[in-house]
Amino acid sequence: MSTRGEASNTVIPENLTIKLIEIIDMTGKICYRRDCRNLENGSLIIPVNNLRNGVYLMKIFNGQQWSVEKIIVQH
Repeated sequence: MSTRGEASNTVIPENLTIKLIEIIDMTGKICYRRDCRNLENGSLIIPVNNLRNGVYLMKIFNGQQWSVEKIIVQH
């Protein structure tokens, strides 16, 4: 997954069950964390405009297991 341009956001589809999201840089620092248990509407938009260009890991917890996806931020 790659994010580019002025509207540099990562969009999570509404059909996923999500409890928690973390974005972690390559040093292991958590750059973004959001508890998603009380979301009211469909898609979740994660702002990445405050992240530096680079590679990050996005960890998504669905209540039972974690999934990890690499994202590339380029402004």
